[in-house]
Amino acid sequence: MSSLPTDIVLCIADYCKLHELCMLSLLSKAICAGIAPSLYHYVTLRNRKSIESFCSAVVNGRPELRNYPRTVVLSPKKTLIKTLNALVSSIRQTLGLMTGLGDLTLALPSKIVKAIFRDAHLSPTLRRLSCPLVAQTGFKRFLLEQSMITDLIILGDVRGKINVGTLIRNPEDSLLPNLESVSANYDTLSALIPGRPLKRISTGSAILNVPHFQTFGATLARSSVPIHSLSVCISCAPFLLGAVVNHLIESLNENLVFPRTLSMTLVFPEKTSADQRTIYPHLQECLQLMKIGELDGLEELEVSAQDFPCPLTEFHRIAHEVALLPCWTSLCPTLKQVTLFGRPLE
Repeated sequence: MSSLPTDIVLCIADYCKLHELCMLSLLSKAICAGIAPSLYHYVTLRNRKSIESFCSAVVNGRPELRNYPRTVVLSPKKTLIKTLNALVSSIRQTLGLMTGLGDLTLALPSKIVKAIFRDAHLSPTLRRLSCPLVAQTGFKRFLLEQSMITDLIILGDVRGKINVGTLIRNPEDSLLPNLESVSANYDTLSALIPGRPLKRISTGSAILNVPHFQTFGATLARSSVPIHSLSVCISCAPFLLGAVVNHLIESLNENLVFPRTLSMTLVFPEKTSADQRTIYPHLQECLQLMKIGELDGLEELEVSAQDFPCPLTEFHRIAHEVALLPCWTSLCPTLKQVTLFGRPLE
């Protein structure tokens, strides 16, 4: 391979995976220089050493290196806050130099995110941002400057705190005007959806509480474009499941919100019995009586479970026995695909 002309090796590199690119880069300086843009296109930093090395390369290395990264993920989940705090200045400086960055994920403690954006002047024009919300002037200024963001994912604090989404209240009209996709809790969604062209909406892992169902449907209707995809996480006791799911569907129908794709994650309370005999009947009743026919134009439906108290491997057999899919397709003729607890229903 090392005897091949550099341009031939670079052509081969177009079809290589990341670990193969790393091996090719060792062949010669010329090949390494040619492969560098691909090597730094997607960067994931998971510990102190990788953060230090990358920041040093961007700040002190060749200037052209600053143009290579398109996606950067900082996710040092096991690194001490004290250690991360010492890296804040380097991270802030590095983010300010990467002019080509379009996708940024800061899976960091809120305290560290706040420190990064304090007095920060960042140059990237992002298309996608994933990070916790922090109540800080520098972070608010940064969001106001990022008018090209189309995808926003609000993360919870990685140290376990619940993100209550108190930062975005009565947002300015100029905040995130091109936002098309958002994942956040109810409060943040209620603030961001009105007047913005949101097509894909998710509550992430945040529970959408039953008392909010009615206002949630009304809020979704205030998007400036039709909702194409909706993903929600709901929680209730097994015997209430059917009523709760239908309450949500009724709210969507009443507010003329008809997503093409609907994903529902079911979460049962911690003290729910693990006995299948107490859960399966309620689950079966819920799915059989689901008012899916009220969702005009629905094409894809996914029902999943989070931290379920009992295995759901047997439930597909029950779904086939009660002819669940034919029942749903007769009620909703546009339905093309159903995924039930991780497996397609056929």
